[in-house]
Amino acid sequence: MAVPLTGSALHADSLTPSQPDPPPPPFTLQPPSLLAPSHLCVLQFNCNRIQSSAVELATYLTKNDVAVACIQETKLSTASCSPSFPGYALERRDRPGGHGGGLLILIRHDVPYFGQDISPFLCGDTTMKAMAISTPLNGSPLCIINVYSQLASSCPPGYSPELADIISIPEDCLIVGNFNAHHPSWFSHTDDQRAAARGTAVDNLVTGSSLAYLNEGSHTHLPSHGPPSSQDLAISGHLLLSTSWTIQVTLNSDHLPILIHLPSSADSLTPWATCSYVNFKKADWPAYTAVGSHQSGARDGPSPHLVCWGVDLKGSPDDRCQTSYPSWIQQGLLPTSQS
Repeated sequence: MAVPLTGSALHADSLTPSQPDPPPPPFTLQPPSLLAPSHLCVLQFNCNRIQSSAVELATYLTKNDVAVACIQETKLSTASCSPSFPGYALERRDRPGGHGGGLLILIRHDVPYFGQDISPFLCGDTTMKAMAISTPLNGSPLCIINVYSQLASSCPPGYSPELADIISIPEDCLIVGNFNAHHPSWFSHTDDQRAAARGTAVDNLVTGSSLAYLNEGSHTHLPSHGPPSSQDLAISGHLLLSTSWTIQVTLNSDHLPILIHLPSSADSLTPWATCSYVNFKKADWPAYTAVGSHQSGARDGPSPHLVCWGVDLKGSPDDRCQTSYPSWIQQGLLPTSQS
């Protein structure tokens, strides 16, 4: 059953907290029947109050040919009027009962799209806010998800964003937003143990999936007090093979705008087969070594050696991998043995 698509983004707060969370339905995007663009320029930007940057942002969108803009921390209330962005449709999601947080997606009028209800994938998480649209790209549906998670100090103790189901969406997706999480994987460091723990939780989910970070070595947050950091994340699947990620030092915010250019044609995509990335941190290396030692002792003649990033282990990699590697690792990605 396909998740219903509507003309506007739906709110994740529609789940009743007292009811058990239903399992996520199969996720199928329905692209509009209009002419699909062959490329997209997506803006990711934490504006830190949209009312103070709307005029400047409108000029920036036109200058940089932005097709879709995902904005975080709009700080609009339900009583606030929507800012005007000529040439763009506007989908917003305000924080209930307050002026902080808030999400906005701007879609250029020539870009066909549907609002996407992703509430079943948040598992009742009312702390993290998310909204999504789907739009066709090169003839295939693309889900663009906009995320904002509050500072760890403002969240319940031990809170971690419910991202597992979002990251497991099988369709092409681009996940962007301010996660307020820090980890070396996206070049962000912090002394806040709660923010670091959140970063570790997010990184474990991403590295255990078929997605990866678009972030490069540049910081995305330049506060007036304190060190620079990079809690603004962009996560994608096979689109990352031909996607560019760049930051610009402009606009009225301590967060820098990030431009993400998606592929200009289907031919620019490298053929993609279903596969998983190897996370060697989750392998049971003692078991791997023990099985290899047992097999090499029972074999006549010289034993093959497994050479993997400087690790030289004896034995048959195929048998050892069945018991000591994570079950989702495919044989095509395993190290090979050398005589």
